[in-house]
Amino acid sequence: MLSRLKNWLLKHETATIAAMIFAFIAVLTAACFWKYAMFLYNGLDLAIIHQTFWNSLHGRLFEQTIHPHSYLGDHAELIILPLLPLYALWPDPRMLLLLQVVALALPAWPIFLIAKRRSAHLADGFGPLLPLLFAALWLLNPIIQNIALYEFHLLPFAVLPLLLAALAYERGRWRAFLVWLAVALLVREDVSLVVFCFGLYAWADGRDRRWAIPPLALGAAWFVGASDLIARFAPAGNYKFLIYYSWLGNSFGGIIGGVLTKPLSVLLHLATVGNIDMALGFLMPLAFLPLASAPTLILLLAPLAQILLGAPGGSELVVQTHYATLFLPALFLAAIAATPKMLEHKKWLYFQQKEVAIGLPLVLLLATVYSNVVMGPLWPVARRALAGTDRAEARAAAEMLRQIPADASVAAGFRLLPQLSSRKNLYSLHYIFLGTTQFAEEPYPVPPDIAYTAADDRDLLDYRAQVLRTTWSAPYYHDGLSRLAPLGGEEIFAVSPFRLIRRGGAAPVPIQTAVPPDAFSSAFRRTPAGPELAITLLWTPPEGCSPTSSQIYTVVIRLRDAHGRVYRTTELPLAEPFGPVSSLTCRRSYLLPLPALPAGEYTPELSIERQEAMMLLNGIRADERTVLKRQTIISRNLPAIIID
Repeated sequence: MLSRLKNWLLKHETATIAAMIFAFIAVLTAACFWKYAMFLYNGLDLAIIHQTFWNSLHGRLFEQTIHPHSYLGDHAELIILPLLPLYALWPDPRMLLLLQVVALALPAWPIFLIAKRRSAHLADGFGPLLPLLFAALWLLNPIIQNIALYEFHLLPFAVLPLLLAALAYERGRWRAFLVWLAVALLVREDVSLVVFCFGLYAWADGRDRRWAIPPLALGAAWFVGASDLIARFAPAGNYKFLIYYSWLGNSFGGIIGGVLTKPLSVLLHLATVGNIDMALGFLMPLAFLPLASAPTLILLLAPLAQILLGAPGGSELVVQTHYATLFLPALFLAAIAATPKMLEHKKWLYFQQKEVAIGLPLVLLLATVYSNVVMGPLWPVARRALAGTDRAEARAAAEMLRQIPADASVAAGFRLLPQLSSRKNLYSLHYIFLGTTQFAEEPYPVPPDIAYTAADDRDLLDYRAQVLRTTWSAPYYHDGLSRLAPLGGEEIFAVSPFRLIRRGGAAPVPIQTAVPPDAFSSAFRRTPAGPELAITLLWTPPEGCSPTSSQIYTVVIRLRDAHGRVYRTTELPLAEPFGPVSSLTCRRSYLLPLPALPAGEYTPELSIERQEAMMLLNGIRADERTVLKRQTIISRNLPAIIID
């Protein structure tokens, strides 16, 4: 049986790899499209890069407005230009997500070919199946799936040309080797770090100078040239991401000098639990096999230094996001190089030769499956998609965005930016809240052309969790609400947590209800779209409700069933960010859809809390506010509601 399966796979290698690649593209694209439809892309990158593509397609090359400068002031990602014809087939953010998935799937083919060359002499046992195994391990690797599902970035487009360069190196094709390295450099400035390491690897591998010197020169020259290009378009006139290395120096030369003159500080910076977590995350899916081929790991020396020497250092976050991209070629090439040695020499493992041939592939597959369970995004996505808890919010957000003219200038919250990015002028509310650009490089006044504000009220809670924990942004938090006030106007849509405000229109008249001071009221009603709960509260905080107050209270609405179990929890800010605010009393109204509730009796419980929170990545690789500590200020049960 196993022998027949082996023979069939070897006979249909190409078709098998094609089927695996197609399955990867289908599953990951479906997951990305679901995440997009549920408004769960909230990390800015998809919106920024898609607006850059959309503007470039319309003749405004590299223009975007979310960061107030040309996209070339962030990264030298010239690959945008050759990708534009593909994007033009469907100018939509989902096209970029699809292209990213394809870019991560196609490297399975050069992985297969490299493994085939490395294992060509293994004619017996499992040896001939190693190429198919490594192609499958690539597609099943949770790190690659994390990259596909986190946000959109262009860095994954460097993986295929880097692996094709490695394949040309294996085949001794020097010109093709240099051509693919040059193509990879178009993707982003830090790809030059891997290109440079290819030169070091060729030198350590004993190749002649024509294999070593050109990659060294090409990598170094492009790094310097691309950094200079970025500085010319950056508002501050320098490569802004140097801020991550300011503890060593304020220039590339200063950073190198800092590494050489502060060895103890560097060692202490490297000796962290986060770096251990990162190393385990990289090595576990491949059963630590790359460590058995140390020379190949030369290819990740510079990308590793880039991460480890940054102020945040290594962490689990690197394994969960696109920052892992440049590590992947070296890790897989090292694992491929090590496997034939382990199959040839019994000294590698305490097994007989025959058992090693069977056991090693099994260990690799089990390590990949286990890593998918503990690190991968697909299980959380499947559970959340089947639960359907995001659908009502997504419908409300989509309904709101349909009311915005296609050519209008808009300021929007994190989750709404991607769907609004097919327009010339789009702004992020968080920069208006801060009043400064990224890394506090220069002031950020309210753009005068904003016609609509598409707000997600939860962003105020996210600002408190994120802004106050970030050194450069914390000083700008205090007056954030007052900076949002000029965006007030006519509220033309309001279904919590979303609001659409037409700037310059008449501000809404506060709802007059018979609510005594420090009290809450609610009204349950059935609508064609489903049941909904309207809540009004009037409350005076100890320090008043001034827009300059740094204290943003959280309104927590829990829906308990007849057994007292919490069926649903909604957290929203008490503060009113748009328009004039009373300096004493906070008055807010919330409209909560209640779709898909099982029949029964439910009790809404409303509380006002002070929260200490931080932003973390959740299982579907979206930023999520995690509450660390709660202090309940006031709590009330509202009248019960009945769903029949």
